[in-house]
Amino acid sequence: MRIYLNNTTILLIFLFITGCNLKKVVVTSNNLNTIDVEALIKNINVDKTSKDWITITGKIIIKSSEQNIGLGANFKIRNDSLIWLSITAPIIGEVSRVMISKDSIYYINRTNSTWMIKSIDYASEKINTHLSYDLIEQIITSQIHLPEINYTTKLNGSSLLIKEKPDSSSYIVNIIEEIIKEVNLSSIDDEPLQITYSGFQLINDKKFPKELSIKSSSSPFNLEIKYSKIKFSNKEEPSFNISKLYNEIN
Repeated sequence: MRIYLNNTTILLIFLFITGCNLKKVVVTSNNLNTIDVEALIKNINVDKTSKDWITITGKIIIKSSEQNIGLGANFKIRNDSLIWLSITAPIIGEVSRVMISKDSIYYINRTNSTWMIKSIDYASEKINTHLSYDLIEQIITSQIHLPEINYTTKLNGSSLLIKEKPDSSSYIVNIIEEIIKEVNLSSIDDEPLQITYSGFQLINDKKFPKELSIKSSSSPFNLEIKYSKIKFSNKEEPSFNISKLYNEIN
C-alpha cells in the first residue's frame, strides 16, 4: 500500500489541533449548592506532570469526507519547552517528523524528501488563526486549565457544565471522576473547536485519556488520537536531523 501525504495534510496533524484562540480568562467564582466547585476546579488544574518528559505512543486518525488515514504516532514532550512527533505508516515506516518549540515549527516530509523550519507566526497566517505552543501541549496532554474565577455552572447528573462569562468557551466535567470530558474553545473567527476526551486511564496516580477527538466546523478534517502507552522520564534525546538530499520548502 502506497501512502502519499502532502505538506498540508501532515501539518494539519498539528495545526488543526490549534485552530482556535484560547482566550485568557479573567473571571469570579460561582458555587453550586451540591458540590464544592472551587475545590473541584483546583483538583483538576493540578499539574499532571511529575517528570521532565512525557512519552506518548499511539495512533493518529485523520478523517474527512474523502478519506480516512490511520498513522502511528510517537510523541516526546518536554514540559513547557518542546514537542517532538514521529509519524509512521504501516510497512513504509516513518513518513514525517515534526518538532515544535516555543516559537518555531520544524518539519520533515519523507514521502517527498522535503523539509522546512518556520515560525509559529507563519503557521498562524497559513491557517488564519492564533497559534500557541502552550495550547498545543495542553490539548495533547489533556492539561487544559479550567477558569478559576468569573464563570457560570450548570449541573446535569454527574456532569458539570462550566462556561466562561467573557466568551463562549465551555467545559464539561465529570464531578465523580474529576476529569474533563469535553472542551469547546472559542476562536478568533467564532468557529469553536470541540475537544472530547474518553476512556481515562491512571498513569503514575494521574488520569490521562485513552482517546482524544478534535472537531471544527471550519475544517473538513476531524482528528482522533488514540493513546496506547504513556510514560514519564527524566531524560529523552529526540533527534531532528535533516538529510542533505532533501529540499527546503519556501
